[in-house]
Amino acid sequence: MKVVKTDKEYYKEPIFPFKETCEKCGSVIEIESYDDLHVGALGCYYYDCPVCDKENMTDHVDGITLTIDNLEFPVHFYDFKNGKEVSNDEIKKYIKKGVLKLRENKVEDDCGMFYTATGDTFVLVKRYPGDEEYYVMVAKSYYDTHIPFQQEDYNPCGGPYDD
Repeated sequence: MKVVKTDKEYYKEPIFPFKETCEKCGSVIEIESYDDLHVGALGCYYYDCPVCDKENMTDHVDGITLTIDNLEFPVHFYDFKNGKEVSNDEIKKYIKKGVLKLRENKVEDDCGMFYTATGDTFVLVKRYPGDEEYYVMVAKSYYDTHIPFQQEDYNPCGGPYDD
């Protein structure tokens, strides 16, 4: 397949073959065509190392732009299940830090929310207007991704909507 015309000014046609180095075992891999690649987390292209089976991202080929219409779970998400395990004491410290931050910041300029993520753990502390409690969520082995704004996600003033 050959690109004849595209509206994307930044598009560059990939030059096959190209070489990649596996970040786990250091093997040099020659990528011959799109058949050697697959779309994964964040819409980026990845290849699996044939020596150690490590999934590696490549920047030689532009990925896809994720939208609410083409997003697939868990395909386009980064999986943190193999992240460093976070201890219960560390989690407790993050929760305390979140509650204290929300106590001192009574203005809702951060939407009444604190979150942090490290290793295999995601911690969220939320204060809802009118409630008299903090909502706390701890997620182990979580997934995340990013979906870029589309035109309808901006308001006439130029910023995102505050829904």
